[in-house]
Order: sequence, then structure tokens, then C-alpha cells
Amino acid sequence: ENDSKCYVECWGAQGGYYNNKIEGGKGGYTKGTIDIQKGKKIYIYVGEKGKENSGRTGGSATYNGGGKGGYGGIYIGKGCYGGASGGGATDIRLVSGNWNDFESLKSRIMVAAGGRRLFIFICFISWISEVDLQEEMEKFITEKQ
Repeated sequence: ENDSKCYVECWGAQGGYYNNKIEGGKGGYTKGTIDIQKGKKIYIYVGEKGKENSGRTGGSATYNGGGKGGYGGIYIGKGCYGGASGGGATDIRLVSGNWNDFESLKSRIMVAAGGRRLFIFICFISWISEVDLQEEMEKFITEKQ
């Protein structure tokens, strides 16, 4: 027989941590059996874990499509935290190329999405302490899950 059947599992990369305290979303998961013709190559692209934000600066974009975290900016004269970046996808392709090459992207036969990035619009306001701010952020995340 000239063809092989391969059982494959893929996990997308997790999104970055927000202020080194709250983790980003978990990456997606997919599995399946793929047929591979004898002599045919497949290409595996593994997503990069999301990057943590640094103060107002959002986390940088990651390999295989993880989106950059947003810039925190200024709100009523106070600095706001930037967002963490998303995790990159993990995929299997039939055509090689840079991760963002259009022809290579079109040849994907299995994709596990990267985890979400995390941005919470909470700013330092003079009457709230950093401890209270952290508690509010954790409460917000818990309610959204």
C-alpha cells in the first residue's frame, strides 16, 4: 500500500499572562487521522505562547498568528496596563513556507487555534490600592469564565 494513515493531535499555544498574575486563554485542541501519500511531506507549525504585557506596553505578537496585546494608554491622567498577546496556532500543512505565507496557509489540513489574549480596562486611580486592583481584576476574570 502506498498511503499511510497517521493519528495526529494538535494543541494551540496559550495566551500570555496579564501582569504575571492572570493567565491568558488556553489554546485550542484538535485530533484526527490524516492520509499521507508515500513520499509526500507534511509541515508542522507549532504556535508560540503569548507574551506578557509590560506596564502600558502590550505583549508582542507571537509565532503563527498570536495577536499583539493592546497598548494601555492614559485614562484621566493615569496609566493603564497594556494587554497580553494571544498564543499562536498549531497546524499541519502540505506546503512549506513562512508561517504567514498565503500559499502555505491555504494548504492547512488541521489547525488548533491559539489562546485568547487578555486585556482588562482597569487603570490606576488614586483611591484604589494595587492590592484592591488585583482583587478586582481576579473577580472580573472569574465572572467572565
